[in-house]
Amino acid sequence: RGCLIRYCSPRETVSAVQRRLWRGEAGLFGTRLENLGYGTICDAALAGDPVATEELTRAARMLGRALVGLVNALDLQLVVLGGKSLNAAGYIYRREVEKALGETMLYRDRRDVSVEMSQSGGDAGAVGAASLILHAAYSPQLAG
Repeated sequence: RGCLIRYCSPRETVSAVQRRLWRGEAGLFGTRLENLGYGTICDAALAGDPVATEELTRAARMLGRALVGLVNALDLQLVVLGGKSLNAAGYIYRREVEKALGETMLYRDRRDVSVEMSQSGGDAGAVGAASLILHAAYSPQLAG
């Protein structure tokens, strides 16, 4: 309760769409519930399905609200969104994060915060982990 993953994860997005479809809302162009996956939801949103679009937007909005806190606390100038979950419908996440930063960020008149999609795409996590290992192994160490 209260964790970001509870509101933004692909699994939660699938569950939210399933709940809406079980209640009888029309969506996903007749997709059967047992075959419903996050990729199907992203594809449906890109094709204009309202249920899929609303649930992805909700998840992206929650991520944006969380990022506002991080941007304010860490005084960040750049937010990079990446990973497998954001490949298909990244534009929805980017739009909502930019919107959240623009509406609620402290001192927004003093600085701009850029939001970009990772160039690594679905491999962003692996590339980041590898770069941390390489940095730790090969960067000059300060004498202690």
